[in-house]
Amino acid sequence: MRKLCLLIITGLIVFTVACSDSNENDADHNDESTVDEETENIEQDNIDSYESKDEVLSIGDTGRMIDTLGEYEITIKEVEITDDIAENTPNMDRFIEIDLEIENVGDTLLDGIDLINTNLFDEEDRMQENRFYREYINNVEGEIQPGEILTGQILFEHHDSSFYRLVFGWGLSSVSNELTWHFTADEAN
Repeated sequence: MRKLCLLIITGLIVFTVACSDSNENDADHNDESTVDEETENIEQDNIDSYESKDEVLSIGDTGRMIDTLGEYEITIKEVEITDDIAENTPNMDRFIEIDLEIENVGDTLLDGIDLINTNLFDEEDRMQENRFYREYINNVEGEIQPGEILTGQILFEHHDSSFYRLVFGWGLSSVSNELTWHFTADEAN
């Protein structure tokens, strides 16, 4: 509902600005703008049709991503919160190791490493990215052909928290939908 209101307000602002700009009435310019807007609307409609619509997923659930890289489904299989990985201790309180599965449901070749840049938030809304310690896990790497599945892990360092939110596509609403998994520390193995 909020997205619909935001879309309507944005449309009204764009319409008002476009109508008030009397110096830009060149027919070629208007044709290009119309084509660009139609393309953008089609792409946004495609992304919106696969959004989770504020649905929060849990461990074991599958969500569908559609972005500039392609279409793929992500399943969070298992989450482990631990004090060390391969005898390394975190700079923060804990390591959060997430086992996942990515299935290429589109028709383009995907690279697993491109798909796993994601964010983990704690109960205080502090965000961490999964950029470090990749050499200590079964990293999600390699090509994923259409119809194929790739499994692996992503790893975060984070603060102690009663719950976490794992978000794919965060901050990328113009080129991707957003998927959110919510899990408590108790739900992690």
